[in-house]
Amino acid sequence: MRPFFLLLLFVSVMLSCGESKNDDVIDMGDVTPHAKDRIKDSLSEKLPDTLSGYLDTALLAELKLPVKDIDQVEIDLLPQRLSPKSSFGYKMGFKKDSLTYIHWSYKDSVYTKNALYNWLDCFGTKCKSVRLGEAVSMQRKGMLLFMSDTSITYISSNQPLKKEDWLAYFESFAKRKDWRLVIEQKNSGKATWFAVKELEFSPILLK
Repeated sequence: MRPFFLLLLFVSVMLSCGESKNDDVIDMGDVTPHAKDRIKDSLSEKLPDTLSGYLDTALLAELKLPVKDIDQVEIDLLPQRLSPKSSFGYKMGFKKDSLTYIHWSYKDSVYTKNALYNWLDCFGTKCKSVRLGEAVSMQRKGMLLFMSDTSITYISSNQPLKKEDWLAYFESFAKRKDWRLVIEQKNSGKATWFAVKELEFSPILLK
């Protein structure tokens, strides 16, 4: 009886060990980063902490702007010298091009308008004077400029820019609908100006 009892005990121990091993099996897919996770993580590492709350790479991909790399840029434009409460700027690299994105926040609408009007008096590297609503080429690259009561956002790229795409991005990412003025210029084209009131865009025509 004793050998049989020892054999039974041995078999019971082996079965319990087998069950324990089955319970401890881990799916490596649960702990190994997927390709999308690795891309997102790599972008997060390259994005400065001060800017991480201002960018959603998934939404940018929907705009057909798959970001490859992100670098903070030194802001050397006139609105930076006109007392913004805060500002940030970065350059996003794509497969064949890049995009510069700069944002300034101001105390109130008086400061915001003052910054814009002074910038228009001396716009770009050639300090070109631009009148409000003037259909001129403000710069060689395409650009979008969005102004609210307390902020100015400037986007510039050789890549085609559409105000509708970026308005959708701002609304989806930050619920932004508070624009007062939008300037859109195609590459080597002329600026088109829009006054915004209650989400209605009205072209500004200089007479």
